[in-house]
Amino acid sequence: MAVIPIGPDRRTVFKNTVVPHAAEARKQHVILSEFTRIAADLQAARELFVTSSTDEKVVLKEWMEELHREQFALGGGPLNVFARETFRLEVNFLRNEYDNWAIENAKLKGEITPLRAIEVTRPQVPPEVRGRREHDSPPRLHHGLGTLPIHRTFEVPVDISTALTAMSSRRWPQDQETQKIAQNVLSLFPENFIRGPRPSAFRRPGDIASAVVDVTAMLIDYSEGRVISPSGRDIGQPSAEQEAKIQAGIHIILLHELYAELTDPAVTERGFLLRVQKNISSTFNQMAEMIDKEGFERIASAIESLPDIEAALIRSRLSISEDIKLGFPRSELAHPKRFAEMLDWAVYSRANRVTIDTDFGKRWVTSSTAIDLVLEKLQEREETGDIDMSAVLIPISTMPHGEDLLEKVFIATHDQGRTLLVQAMEDSGMFEELTRDFSYQLDYGINAHRTSSNDEDLREYVYEHTEVS
Repeated sequence: MAVIPIGPDRRTVFKNTVVPHAAEARKQHVILSEFTRIAADLQAARELFVTSSTDEKVVLKEWMEELHREQFALGGGPLNVFARETFRLEVNFLRNEYDNWAIENAKLKGEITPLRAIEVTRPQVPPEVRGRREHDSPPRLHHGLGTLPIHRTFEVPVDISTALTAMSSRRWPQDQETQKIAQNVLSLFPENFIRGPRPSAFRRPGDIASAVVDVTAMLIDYSEGRVISPSGRDIGQPSAEQEAKIQAGIHIILLHELYAELTDPAVTERGFLLRVQKNISSTFNQMAEMIDKEGFERIASAIESLPDIEAALIRSRLSISEDIKLGFPRSELAHPKRFAEMLDWAVYSRANRVTIDTDFGKRWVTSSTAIDLVLEKLQEREETGDIDMSAVLIPISTMPHGEDLLEKVFIATHDQGRTLLVQAMEDSGMFEELTRDFSYQLDYGINAHRTSSNDEDLREYVYEHTEVS
């Protein structure tokens, strides 16, 4: 392949793009260095203060006061946080631009194909993890994809790696380039497919390897223009082939997103999440409008008919609200933490609540529709033995508002949902006091509250005296 050089105009544009960000990164780095120096001096002063004499402590106090004044003059804690986050964002932007520059050069020189672009990227600086404590703004728990592929530090399990090497070698015996692409495609899979409890459809390493090979083949066909996309008219026009056209449209939407993730992977965690959810969910919304008033139901039906791997890859990229709109399709492929995430959203998100008139004015109340849907799907998974209920409750137990969440779920759902919830809590051994309260209310009514330590005796007494002879 002939080498196509990148001209001086393109280099000038690249330079003009990155120079301002490099300057801002240097500026924030200087500020951070000052904060780091002051913090180190303060720590040293505190350590000396413990063993110092009275006269020395006077000097150390004056020194610490001077250091605090320096911190204040720099802008204090808020400026420190701002400088750190700005520096992180600017560095990530520079890395992203340099990655894209390297990829562009490599592709023009014929050194890599677009689907190998992920190998050129450098890990970005991840954001600091700060627990959000706002009562009505719970943190997002899990979107099924885990961390970004460029942030992952764990190794692919040997059984999966070995199976994938063998499977891809059999599929493309003379094509090492495609075999390498298959290794990249594995990074597109939800994290629980690679480690942890896998869905029943992918418990064997060979099942995962086969799925990766199939997706790799589809992406290569897509990149080379061999996948035909149905038109909006085909999707929206009632006909005997409409269902097949809808499914083909979903197939194209998925391949378009997966291709973008492989060829342009150097994005931030937040940007990645927002992008995939926007690309998948927004396109589904548009497709539903093309079809008819039952558009979401027909899309959900098409997802239910997809091969396991395509359904799983779509599932992991749906926003929660879109998941609810579609009726939680193929929930047997959902990560257990997704159930906790959806309950969290169903209770606290205003996007899923309604207002009612009360004596005290309008009040937001929980909409039980989403809660019931999640619990019903959870019961289906439990009946097939395909989910560990503690895996749903553990992330809830780590929330500062976890008990409040479960109380709202218990109140909002129906008796069958309450029974399932209590059984799950009893089996997990978590939330012991709350479990006893819920169990008591199942027996004596939703508004009943335990007031005696002899609840078990009371329950037995009531049971004996109300038993039908």
